[in-house]
Amino acid sequence: MNWSERYQILSPLNESFKGALFLAQNQQTLQTVVCRVLYHTTAEYYQTLQHLSSPHVPQIFEVIQDQEDTIIIEEYIHGETLASYLERGGIFSLQDTVSVLLQLCEALEAIHSCGIIHRDIKPANILLNNGRVVLIDFDAARQYQQNRQKDTVYMGTEGYAAPEQYGFSQTDSRSDIYSLGVVLRELCGDDPQHPLAPIIFRCTAFDPANRYGAAREIISDLERAGLIVLKSAPAAQRQSVPAQTPNNPSSAQPKGWKTVLKIVLGTFFALETVILLIRYPHEITALDYLLSKLVYLQLVIFPAIILFNLLHIWKWLPLLRSSNKSLQVLGVFLYSLLFLVMIILLNILAYTFYSPEALEILQASTV
Repeated sequence: MNWSERYQILSPLNESFKGALFLAQNQQTLQTVVCRVLYHTTAEYYQTLQHLSSPHVPQIFEVIQDQEDTIIIEEYIHGETLASYLERGGIFSLQDTVSVLLQLCEALEAIHSCGIIHRDIKPANILLNNGRVVLIDFDAARQYQQNRQKDTVYMGTEGYAAPEQYGFSQTDSRSDIYSLGVVLRELCGDDPQHPLAPIIFRCTAFDPANRYGAAREIISDLERAGLIVLKSAPAAQRQSVPAQTPNNPSSAQPKGWKTVLKIVLGTFFALETVILLIRYPHEITALDYLLSKLVYLQLVIFPAIILFNLLHIWKWLPLLRSSNKSLQVLGVFLYSLLFLVMIILLNILAYTFYSPEALEILQASTV
């Protein structure tokens, strides 16, 4: 019997350039399943997943080759994605967050032990199912190959993918740990005093050598911090995911002085930007205007990027990404000096290309 006859398509779920996803029913057992059609690939790693048994990874029932496509029949799990839950205002206590982290670590332990790298860990690929956390959608996955320098195809989602997924080196288990850290940061925020902040910092290190080498190491750190008790607590007591209800504003924590300071500084920088964009008398030509703004806007852009850690800039810069506070202070000082040098060079560039009329006005204003 052909697979399309054995499985009746009930409804489409999703479609992308990689393939299509359908809700289907096994006509022999009447079991509801997920039918995943992957275009132009053999997806050998799904055959490996077929032999994997973990409550945190969907069970793979069948892997079917249909000419150039691969059809995967997998367990249908009713639930809500973490992305959807967060979008509608869902909140997590520390205990809930630790539970999600622990279960995702157990999922990574299971797949990494088989040599499989997920490569697309993000809230949309994490399913919440009545206390159970499941890592789904392995379409971007690959199997680790010992002698390869880098991945042949770059996959992943911007903002969650580790730097090496863009061609720096081959992805391995530490690439998934990086993405896990980004997801965890979404749940915890950027508070450096959060109990999970050290774990987030190490997970999201730019250099893979500075990250956890395996998910088991994260679990060990959770145990050392007293956030879980693996040896005495049964799994059911460790895996309590919050009831999926909208956020109650009255239950939110106070913003604190740091948040208030960020709001004040953000307002200040926004007003400064508006003022600096105004055309000044010496900005005669369009080039004068562009050169002038190239200099002046740096006075807002640089401090804003550093203070607000925009684009998570701290993790990209030596010294700033250190966990040592003294090195971070030294980093801010040195980068500030570098900023001053850059401003001076930009001023020299601007004065070199200003129009004669602009230079005349500037010289007159300094007399």
